[in-house]
Amino acid sequence: MKLKFLLLLIAEVALAQALFAQSKVKTLIKNDIVPAEMSIGKLMNYKSKTAKFSDFRGKLVILDFWNTHCSPCVKELPGMDSLQKEFGNEIAIIPVTRNKLPEVQSYFKKKKIDLPSVIEDSILSKVFPQLSAGMHVWINGKGKVIMTTDGDEVNSKTISEYLKTGKLNVKERIDWNVSAPIVEQNNTKADEFLGYSLLRKCKTPGNFTYDYNKSISVRGMDFLWLYNLVLSMNRREYKAGEYGIILGNPNWFIVEIDGKIILPTHYYEERENPRDSLINWLAGIAYDYDFKIPYQGAKSDSVFFRKYMLEDLNRVSPYKGRVEKRKVKSWIIVKKDDFSSFISKSSTSSNEQIKIVYHDNLTKDRLEKVDNITFGKFIQLCMYSQHVMMPPVFNETGYDTEKISLKNLNLDYCANKGKAFYGRVNIDEWRAAFNRNGLDIKVEDRDVEVMILTKETPAK
Repeated sequence: MKLKFLLLLIAEVALAQALFAQSKVKTLIKNDIVPAEMSIGKLMNYKSKTAKFSDFRGKLVILDFWNTHCSPCVKELPGMDSLQKEFGNEIAIIPVTRNKLPEVQSYFKKKKIDLPSVIEDSILSKVFPQLSAGMHVWINGKGKVIMTTDGDEVNSKTISEYLKTGKLNVKERIDWNVSAPIVEQNNTKADEFLGYSLLRKCKTPGNFTYDYNKSISVRGMDFLWLYNLVLSMNRREYKAGEYGIILGNPNWFIVEIDGKIILPTHYYEERENPRDSLINWLAGIAYDYDFKIPYQGAKSDSVFFRKYMLEDLNRVSPYKGRVEKRKVKSWIIVKKDDFSSFISKSSTSSNEQIKIVYHDNLTKDRLEKVDNITFGKFIQLCMYSQHVMMPPVFNETGYDTEKISLKNLNLDYCANKGKAFYGRVNIDEWRAAFNRNGLDIKVEDRDVEVMILTKETPAK
């Protein structure tokens, strides 16, 4: 009995030590050595269910961080599998995801991917923190972290060159803790300042984070996004027929130069090949921006916060922004005759999850069906969130809180390819999708809160 108790005690101590060790995971950066005995995590498509980094010593290891919500990441996986087959035992490409086994296994089987893959990851994403999925960590045969890159840098040429010369001629990806203000990254504590404003050219374009209630921290965004962040502060929730807007949507911008109105959509479309300083400024150079105001009431006063942020941006930009209502060409969702077939037949319980069905749930190449969702959420999730050029959308069906079900949508949804979601929107495709569900779309000018950017050319 004593022996049994002793063994149980030893097991509990060992478990506690293991949990303690995991809670103190050390972040590794370029030139750090990955501990040989460090666990890689739960594996599939491998000879065992787990492994250590020592199992891959002597090989070039490339960790591919991805998830099922990142369409570009998903599309890169077959290419990674081909690279592994091309270079054989010289390299080990290991996809890493937090997703569960069934969804990963389903996609790998469909695309005939044989790569050993880390699933349900809880370790490596802490060891190699990242702003977003798509980061690739290169580790040499001695366990040294030599580079972090995006997926397009992982190709036959770069791998072959490294294996021959030991050198990587690639563009480095630098991720940081986006929740930490710039002042903290410069070894200064943010709480030492009652208020501050910092703007710098972005080192590496990335994602953004922000908190309306006390401060703003933005990474890798141009002025179009910064000004629209101000505009969106009072549109976080659906109310009175108005919906939250997508950041960076030029349909909520009007540019006035010397009293002449310029359509911002035209300039946004030219952002890849700027023709003048306006394009480059409005939707070109990316910045990092931190802003905190010395007013405790701002924690619950987004209007106050928005006012001061707008004034702050106006001080550093060549244009002056203001918020007001203007007539904007909008889409109006209406019923066709007396049809109400779009009302969901499923339970209206608020606890039931929204269902969004694609032709392929991983690549999201085509939106087929939505269920148990209100019009407000549908516009936010399926129209605004995936389409930069979507115009303002209003729901005038008479159904606001009721759950709806839209079937046979057949809308292209794949990132950078779908004509209904990227580039200029195709109203005929959207209208056809709505018509199949007893709905229609009217196009009318409506009063919409927009950002006016003005500039006067100095007289000669």
